[in-house]
Amino acid sequence: MPRAVGVFAGGGNLPDTVSIPHNVKFIGPYGDISRLYQALDVFILPSFFEGFPVSAIEAQCAGLPCLISDTVTSDVDCGGSIAFLPIDDPELWAKEAFEIVKGTRTDGSAVISAAGMDVMSMVRGIEGLWGFRSTTNE
Repeated sequence: MPRAVGVFAGGGNLPDTVSIPHNVKFIGPYGDISRLYQALDVFILPSFFEGFPVSAIEAQCAGLPCLISDTVTSDVDCGGSIAFLPIDDPELWAKEAFEIVKGTRTDGSAVISAAGMDVMSMVRGIEGLWGFRSTTNE
């Protein structure tokens, strides 16, 4: 896919010895991540360990298909379009990403709500822990 661009948001250090192709962009910390998600075709999280990557929840909410390493907790699967892949098989990751780009994208907010990962579900859960209810109508 000659017109493909890889976009990496967030911090971190790369060794000086890493060669970065021209179609890979490191944009650093990004304040309006929901806007960035709307510009993407696929969310890829190849990580050896993540406690609970909220970014994967956000990506599903934005309707992004997600490729996530199988070292990450399956608790982030909200029923959206998500695949857990072995971290040591980059060819499989590339194949899956190219297949996903051919597909369609949907609104993921209903999936997130159904999984109880939306803001109001979280508020209700916290209220239950503390034994009180807010005055919100939602």
